[in-house]
Amino acid sequence: ESYTKHTEYLKKLALIGKRLGFEIFIGRREQPEKIDDKKLADYADYIRLDNFLADKHKKSRLEMIDMIWIAENNFKYLIEVENSTTITSAIQRGSNANKDIPKLIVIPDLRESELRRIKDKFFIDGFKEYSWKYMIYSDVDKILSSKQNIQMFLKEI
Repeated sequence: ESYTKHTEYLKKLALIGKRLGFEIFIGRREQPEKIDDKKLADYADYIRLDNFLADKHKKSRLEMIDMIWIAENNFKYLIEVENSTTITSAIQRGSNANKDIPKLIVIPDLRESELRRIKDKFFIDGFKEYSWKYMIYSDVDKILSSKQNIQMFLKEI
């Protein structure tokens, strides 16, 4: 069975989120993707955000986020896996949510230097203002295999 790195890391992040006690929303576009004889939707507790948002425009934008970890009916983490797409698009999607909600970009190890090289003021300010952190794929693998605390791996630019 073939699946993308993007799909693989969404599954891993769903498993980590569940282990941490969160309920999982997986983005509408990603839900039908197959991995290990399942769809990503099978790892989700929610496939729509109707229960959380009345504003249809915001809801449709946030349903495009790759993953949301939820607890006590509140968004606790917004997660974007940026395997090959532009890192800046994650910032744009995440800006539809409350600034205080922690947001996480997960990228391949090889893209870390690309992220750190971005000097665009709008990007850097948005990254900080909207509570973004990042993590690389090998960090996700370490958390999954060792049950280490996710907080140890969150990085800032």
